[in-house]
Amino acid sequence: MKKHTFEDNKHEAIKFAESGKWKEMTDYEIVELQLFRKCLGMDFGRFHEACEKVFGFPIFTHMFGSADFVERLKKDFKENHEKA
Repeated sequence: MKKHTFEDNKHEAIKFAESGKWKEMTDYEIVELQLFRKCLGMDFGRFHEACEKVFGFPIFTHMFGSADFVERLKKDFKENHEKA
């Protein structure tokens, strides 16, 4: 499967979101791509759902507003979920 990506800027994120490519991505692929970007390139609800499935616990939406929490998710992903 082709690995989808976009440059981390507003214009490219909007273009990627509108393309709908994120709709065909797995939960893992969505988290791998979006978690490490500043610009949201897909529906937030789909990203939220993917995070809950990949990390295996419920995440309240306001938690994504905490830089510390997001950094913990990134660290956990790199240590426990990232494929070689």
